[in-house]
Amino acid sequence: MFSNQSLNLSTLKRLERKVINLTEIALEKRIFSGECDYQKFLIICRKRTGSNFLVSLLQSHPKIRAFGEVFSEDDKIHWGYPSYSSPEILQIRHKAPIEFIEHIVFRDFLKSTKAVGFKLIYQEKQSSNCKIIYEYLHSLKNLKVIHLKRRNIFSNYVSFKMAIKTDIWIKLRNEGSNNLKLKIDYEDCLDYFQQTRALEKKYELLFSNPSQQIHTLYYEDLVTNKVKAIEDLQEFLEVECLPLVSYTRKQEKRPLSEIVINYNELKEKFENTPWQSFFQ
Repeated sequence: MFSNQSLNLSTLKRLERKVINLTEIALEKRIFSGECDYQKFLIICRKRTGSNFLVSLLQSHPKIRAFGEVFSEDDKIHWGYPSYSSPEILQIRHKAPIEFIEHIVFRDFLKSTKAVGFKLIYQEKQSSNCKIIYEYLHSLKNLKVIHLKRRNIFSNYVSFKMAIKTDIWIKLRNEGSNNLKLKIDYEDCLDYFQQTRALEKKYELLFSNPSQQIHTLYYEDLVTNKVKAIEDLQEFLEVECLPLVSYTRKQEKRPLSEIVINYNELKEKFENTPWQSFFQ
């Protein structure tokens, strides 16, 4: 269904959404019976690690339901699918996050659904709700965790700074790239490198339950060796291996040296440090 690369992706996405809408209506009206005997999974990552790209790839699999950032910091639920957003659901998320996960996210789906999961962005400061959510997820038996990272944290940081400047967090069309350039502060950059490494370790520890499995996935592998990366990912989730397509577009194609005004200065300062490889 999703392997035909000649299909227009926007048309494909519209058809997919219609099918999902009809499926949800049929389940609500009990025309079809649903069940929750599927593989539950979680994507953990820092912002700007290619998570929208990854989620959109998984959404193109007919037997996977991959949700976006359902516990976002803003007052929205970024499902990535229709038929879920309502004030009532938002209230459940705020007041009863475990009920939200158990009955809204990991709800009954068609028997053909083999894996269901959502994205969880690293939180530097955890609210009381966050702690409840993490404790619950840590206790889930047989949960599979996809830990999405970037090998080049400098690229991650520049992408983050660009998104803040432009307020563009996801790109859906092939448009001309902007000519925005950035000057990066050395101390802020160093702090981001150290903070990222600390958060990676923290979240790996959070999901160290022996009954859970972690699959580390690097954004760079998704870009340079996509076929192998998505085959390994589908094997990890125990779903039929199919070609996957994304509806998102790469936001920036310029090399970092063209975006960052003081690139050479930073490269020199980070020489002979654990971070020097980011500038090669």
